[in-house]
Amino acid sequence: MGYYITSRDCQFVIKRVNMEPALAALKKAVKKAKGWDWVGEREILDSKSLSEAMKALRWPLCFRGDLKDDGLLDAISIYFDGEKQGSEEEFFAALAPYVEDGSYIEAVGEDDNRWRWAFRNGMFTIENAIVSYENYEAVVRAILDRMEKSDSLPLLLRVHPVLDRMLEERLKAPKKKRR
Repeated sequence: MGYYITSRDCQFVIKRVNMEPALAALKKAVKKAKGWDWVGEREILDSKSLSEAMKALRWPLCFRGDLKDDGLLDAISIYFDGEKQGSEEEFFAALAPYVEDGSYIEAVGEDDNRWRWAFRNGMFTIENAIVSYENYEAVVRAILDRMEKSDSLPLLLRVHPVLDRMLEERLKAPKKKRR
């Protein structure tokens, strides 16, 4: 069984100074994990570099200049070379403190579900995508119009930067007379 995935896009950086601690964190996660039978545990635990371990996990790292991990380069990209999803959430969470802020990996599942694994402030999150061919600003304005009538606009602050901008414009504007 399993769930087929493809990596689509990424901005993923691990600085070379973080390679060894990231490898140690990954090995620690493998030791305490249960059910990583899709990958050879020994292969990861015996890895001498983060590059070797990530290749065993089916997520090879790419380095500036060439694809070899000589220990002198930052990892600047990553891609999935497997077929089915494994325990990405577990090992990406272990690596998160060593991944540069703003890094992400976009993925698509066999059912066209889309998401990204995002790294911020040493934490790992999953961001689900919403694919829309609508004019989202018109849809958001219609929702805001309805919410404005019930004075509940402030509840939406800090949900999303684009929404914040739209809300601030409305909250600063003089109130319209209600019918």
